[in-house]
Amino acid sequence: MPEKMIGNKVHQKHQAAEQSAGAITASKDSVHPEPIPENPPLVDQVAKIFASSLKSNLEYDRFAEALSSLVKFDRVNINILDKASKTYTVKYLSGLCQPSRHIGDCVPLEGSQTQFVALNNRTFLTEDIQLTDPSDSSPADEMMLNLGLRSRILVPIAGEDGVIGVLSLHSCQPCAFGPGEQSILERLASELAAPLNN
Repeated sequence: MPEKMIGNKVHQKHQAAEQSAGAITASKDSVHPEPIPENPPLVDQVAKIFASSLKSNLEYDRFAEALSSLVKFDRVNINILDKASKTYTVKYLSGLCQPSRHIGDCVPLEGSQTQFVALNNRTFLTEDIQLTDPSDSSPADEMMLNLGLRSRILVPIAGEDGVIGVLSLHSCQPCAFGPGEQSILERLASELAAPLNN
């Protein structure tokens, strides 16, 4: 199962301790909502709605609505990787978004959290964008903060040939994504690869 990542430097400092403990833990100062129970049938249903949305853009709102019944968020997007051109394409976008970002946009991978997730095939989590060390920040952080977005989680969508895309959720609440949300999103992401490959 992919790991959680809370900024490159934080991870480097705590990686050995986390591995020896056999668990990935959040910062001791973070406050997450109560863990939410997994609901595999509902996750499966959301994945099916997503698959149907690939055939009709009208279904995207239905996918976002169904996903919000599993995990609360203020923005969701799915990026599809093009490793040859070192870019990603915004395949799906719903909720708060910067005026310059649209479905179909092609964006350079270099320096993005999407690049980190793609290279490492593991979940990336920022508990509070506002508190991110400037050396760990991405070019999009200032735009996200201007929209009122404070936390994010990026989950790899991996097929047989590695990561093909990234499921990304943002929230206006700091520390909005805990272990329960991560588990649900990782299960959902594992079911999104097949429809994206077709």
